[in-house]
Amino acid sequence: MMNNYINKAVLFLKKLDASELKTFLLLYGISYCNKYINLNSFLDNYKEINLDELKNEAQNKLSCDIFQYLDEYSDSAIKILDWLAKNPPPETTEDILGTIYLVLSEEKKRKKLGEHYTRIDLINLIFTEYKIEENINKTIIDPACGSGNFLVIYVYRILSKYKNSPEILREIIEKIYSRKLITGVDIQEYTCLITKLRLLMTITKFSGEIRPNEKLPIFQLDSLSDDDSEVLKDNQYDIVATNPPYLRYHSLSEDKREAYKKRYFSAKGKFDLYTLFIEKSVKLSKNETGKVSLVCSNKFMTAAYGKSIRDYIKQNINLTKVLDLSDIFPFKAAVLSAVYFFEAPKRESINEPRWEKVIQENERLFVRQLGTVYLGDTWRYTGIKTEFVFKKILQQPKAKELKEYIKSILVGIQTTADDVFCKYMTREFIEKNYFEKELFFPMLRGKNLKKWGHHWTGDIEASDTFILYPYTEENGKTQRIQLEKYPNVMSYLLENKSILKQRTYIKEKGTKEWFEPWVERSHNTFKNMKILTPDLASECRFSLDTSGFFFNGTVYSIRLKESYELDDYKFLLGILNSNITLFIHKQLNPIHLHSKKYRFQSPVMKKYPIIFLNKRDSEYKKLVILVDDILRASCEGECLLEKEKELNRLVYKIYNLDQHDIGIIEEFLDIN
Repeated sequence: MMNNYINKAVLFLKKLDASELKTFLLLYGISYCNKYINLNSFLDNYKEINLDELKNEAQNKLSCDIFQYLDEYSDSAIKILDWLAKNPPPETTEDILGTIYLVLSEEKKRKKLGEHYTRIDLINLIFTEYKIEENINKTIIDPACGSGNFLVIYVYRILSKYKNSPEILREIIEKIYSRKLITGVDIQEYTCLITKLRLLMTITKFSGEIRPNEKLPIFQLDSLSDDDSEVLKDNQYDIVATNPPYLRYHSLSEDKREAYKKRYFSAKGKFDLYTLFIEKSVKLSKNETGKVSLVCSNKFMTAAYGKSIRDYIKQNINLTKVLDLSDIFPFKAAVLSAVYFFEAPKRESINEPRWEKVIQENERLFVRQLGTVYLGDTWRYTGIKTEFVFKKILQQPKAKELKEYIKSILVGIQTTADDVFCKYMTREFIEKNYFEKELFFPMLRGKNLKKWGHHWTGDIEASDTFILYPYTEENGKTQRIQLEKYPNVMSYLLENKSILKQRTYIKEKGTKEWFEPWVERSHNTFKNMKILTPDLASECRFSLDTSGFFFNGTVYSIRLKESYELDDYKFLLGILNSNITLFIHKQLNPIHLHSKKYRFQSPVMKKYPIIFLNKRDSEYKKLVILVDDILRASCEGECLLEKEKELNRLVYKIYNLDQHDIGIIEEFLDIN
């Protein structure tokens, strides 16, 4: 029903000038409030409504602050009133106005702002945890309130409980207007207006105690920068509840980055904006009794950029629970989210935080406790049974971290201009343009990599191509080319010079020539034997490359130390593609994306506990032979599955695991 209403409103508004959105929002609010507080000028015959009179009455009876912005000279007001007469505002706590605004906003703008609004049922789950109706003296702030879901639901729940208690109701209304119950902050004008309207509509529904001459406590401010504002002072709120914007480091201006680095402990490395909101939320909460709940990306639990905020949390507040949202995907974003519950004061001895998962059944949300959250150097979810097996693997006498055996783990070439360097570089394109072929190399992307091997032809644009690599190898060293020596490539690059020069590191840093990629590698990186993995996969997809393929930034390579030979690579490949490694990876890095894919990146892979047997060991030889059979493609389908089962049994034996341990691992992998 609500989706149908929103879709009709969006279609209607798209026919109007974009500037009329504010008029629609305000008239929608008046139309709703008129059901409870009669406005004499809001006539049944909308064509006879005098907008000037309606504006004055709305200011005098509802809110002088909000309705001062109603344009009494709007060209579209009559059309809007006609639409509202035929589609009166429904009774719902769903965020109709915020959703309309979000849908109408350009997608680029939404991504730039990192806007994702929070599900109402999820907010109710959070507030049920806090038992908010039991104490009307609690103050709450949402420092990134958007269209106000947290604040509106907070007010709605309290007012609905006390709707038949006039004295308590008056007390609550007094607290609302005097900023003793709620405070909202957002950087956007429209979202602040929508929040005010939704709060006014909620108050109007439950109470006649409207205070038209007083302002609702919603402030258009930058929560991370406007420290001088009274509403953003530290140590003043009982509850901080928010869903902060998700903006990556590269989306922030250089000035913003530097300003944040001076102001926030957690602004280190290539931080994401939401981590600063975690720190700000902790500061806003009362030092001794404050509670904080944030709906945000779970990447900070394991990502390198999250170390500073993890350290800040450990030093300043207690994490008590994490609600894992990976099964309900509350936002249309690649990242997955969780709800983090914090409580003050900081205590040294506290139980490990609970790990719970939100499950949706028949449109209702339920919570299931799964285990705890381990707060080590990185954070990870742990179950009692799986943690026992994981520690048993880590404690194997012969096990050493992968970093002890390797020379390097490297990500591939990142051009920041794939359209120029590789997207169209098929065999046909290279030949048609008579390019100098010594600058072109077969390139693997993550999508080309399969478990054990790869598929590449060089004939498919955007997914299966060569790369133009503007470097030559001289005396074992990789050096930038002199363009004039390669006239056809030079002509092509000059045609694309305007694109290449616009790249940030070319414009701002000036350390590279305009035709160079962002991250280059020596030719030796590619020529040498290596194990490859896509950086994003739902399972272990390691493969052996002995052909000297180049690879891009969606691929990582593992190179062993010089003393290791081909059979050693095959042995390691068998370990890496086993169920044990997938189990280990999901313990070390339980954070996956919306697509149920995990990141396979250097910091996690270096921690894999690897047992490297002696070459004379019979189990070493058996594993190498098994991997050889698989690599020779001597089996496929059912035969391959049988070989992999045999390989897993052998790796379990190498790690000294019994049937009970194996059962726990395979049960975990079946449901994760």
